[in-house]
Amino acid sequence: MSAKYHGLSATDERKRLLPVGRIRPQSYLLIALIAHAAPSAANAQTVKDSITVRLVSYGANEHPAGQWRIGSRPVLRIGTVNGPASTTFSNVANALRLNDGSIVIADMDSRQIRFFNPAGHYIRAIGRAGSGPGEFESLWHLWRDRNRLLASDGTGRIHAFRTQGRYLNTTGPVLSPSGIRIRPHGFLGNGTGIGSFIEPVAEVPVGESEAAGTLVKIVGDRVVPIARFLSHVTVRRPAQRPAGLVYGPAAVIAVLRERVCVGYPRTYEFRCFDDRGALRTITRRQDWPRRKVIDLHKDVYFAGIDRANPGERGAAYRRRVRETSVFATEFPAFGRFVTAWDSDELWIGPMIPQDETLGVLNEPPPNSTTWSVFSRDGLWLSDVVLPARFHLMDAGSDYVLGVMRDGDDVEFVAMYRLYRS
Repeated sequence: MSAKYHGLSATDERKRLLPVGRIRPQSYLLIALIAHAAPSAANAQTVKDSITVRLVSYGANEHPAGQWRIGSRPVLRIGTVNGPASTTFSNVANALRLNDGSIVIADMDSRQIRFFNPAGHYIRAIGRAGSGPGEFESLWHLWRDRNRLLASDGTGRIHAFRTQGRYLNTTGPVLSPSGIRIRPHGFLGNGTGIGSFIEPVAEVPVGESEAAGTLVKIVGDRVVPIARFLSHVTVRRPAQRPAGLVYGPAAVIAVLRERVCVGYPRTYEFRCFDDRGALRTITRRQDWPRRKVIDLHKDVYFAGIDRANPGERGAAYRRRVRETSVFATEFPAFGRFVTAWDSDELWIGPMIPQDETLGVLNEPPPNSTTWSVFSRDGLWLSDVVLPARFHLMDAGSDYVLGVMRDGDDVEFVAMYRLYRS
């Protein structure tokens, strides 16, 4: 396999970021030129460029040199059905492995963040239901930076804790200059928050259109724009309200220690910005596994709607969804990004129908999934096959961590050993 590097003109690159004629690129988009680039083998990770932007392109028949794999069985399992409340989970929002090997699990239904030692034994829990400092009206996600844990409660507030669990402060919600709540996506190693927002449009045209968002970094009370990006596909039929295209492409954003990566999966492409907001790499694959949306996938989506809107009260809504939903004909090029914090790598996985269902948070896929791993400089390192019923949440140099459900639908967190070769 060889990675191809190409020099870009500023004009060409602006045209590629957003379709010309649909959305006018903003003047604050940070674009730099490659002074010189030469073809280079991907495993060498060297390229002769003098400024910042690197375009890495993989052809249809090119594959990564690495052949990584995970162990056949989990090396750690946390979670029981009949045990103490500390090891019983319901809708795990996220799970992370910290530098000392301890595991931190955010459980949505209990509104708790629970700490376990490297052997999986319970240590303590922080947080509870409420609206005060360190309390969660809901518990949507958990991130980290170099020395903090940061939790989102779904209202735009971010609660910060030391990695040992000591409460620090609560901030937010943060608003855009026009007053739109900014959706958080994570934190760089230096503590800078990264988020995005989508400006509403006055009128959505009939047919399909692509909405745009703005990627920002949050510095104190300031919101600093980084780039505009395509967000999702909106469909509007005559005399109907606009709605999203089910299983259509939707922007995916990940925050690494020193990079922010954004992908819009109509094609297999993602771009990574550095901690100053400058565009550093663009990675493209010319080919990827195509998957058609079939009736079975539509049934999975409608089953999630039924589960989230039961009984007579939800009957009218369930009927309206079935009458008005518009489905993509093909799944996006990818569906999820996961950050490998200690190795500063990006794991890219497929969209699965369960990701779009309602009623269950982070439902594991029924079948095995293949993930592609990239360096922070956009080099394709390896593909990794993850087991069925495993929803990836965290990865590192020698492990993957995620949530699983057993045959009795008991939710637990599992860690597998990762072997690199």
